[in-house]
Amino acid sequence: MRSDLDAFIALLQDGVPSWNGEGDLVSMPQAVVPSRTPLNEMVELIRSHRLTRIAIDHSRRGIETILVDPTEIRAKTFELPRGHVSVTTAAELLGYSRRVVSGLVGAGIIPSDEGCNPKMRYAYRTVDIADIEYFDTEYISLFALASKMGVDPRRAQRIVR
Repeated sequence: MRSDLDAFIALLQDGVPSWNGEGDLVSMPQAVVPSRTPLNEMVELIRSHRLTRIAIDHSRRGIETILVDPTEIRAKTFELPRGHVSVTTAAELLGYSRRVVSGLVGAGIIPSDEGCNPKMRYAYRTVDIADIEYFDTEYISLFALASKMGVDPRRAQRIVR
């Protein structure tokens, strides 16, 4: 059994460069949670030569020797619907914190869609890029309004109400 496992790991390591200590690569077991991908899917990505950020750490043993990039794995195993972005990406596009955008999405101010990853079976929320652009053109933050008015944000809030 041990020899079969060693042969399998040798097969996965075939053609993979040695790790030079650079980059944010982690062992396959450590990549399961951040990539939201089970080990068997990672193995398939490696066997099909679909990963570019992969290396071997010869100081480790077993499956721990294979280092991968969880971000790359997640990108290859999880695709959002066309024209949609995650709430985190929407926050980056708008220039707000994820917490603020999540609140706006939760309140229905920014429309969103819910989905379920067909492979991993977990729920996710996406925002249409057109809705982000519309929101960005129609909405002005209280701080920006106060700055334009030349008053303190609290005074601007009283004026608006």
